[in-house]
Amino acid sequence: MILYVVSVVVPKNRADEWEAWMTKKHIADVVATGKFKSARLLRVLIPESTSHIHFSVQYLAETIEQYDDYRIYFAPKLQADHTAIFGTSVTASREVLEEIKVW
Repeated sequence: MILYVVSVVVPKNRADEWEAWMTKKHIADVVATGKFKSARLLRVLIPESTSHIHFSVQYLAETIEQYDDYRIYFAPKLQADHTAIFGTSVTASREVLEEIKVW
């Protein structure tokens, strides 16, 4: 399994708007590409920030090829949609992890 993790930093004054857009639109659009089995949205509790809220969006793909297809054919437009709404006030970093073993 491949875990695609997007770590997002959102100013507190935009957090409700961002979370609503992610839960009602963006995450569903990513999953609808058919490249991921599931997704989850998490709020980071520790470390805590006084000015921003940190989120983690995690998408589960069966293979690295599915992730690569998403990255090449779907991610540019979906990320551009995000930037069009939230600009540079919301920042994101991405990681791709390969599952080795689950207990």
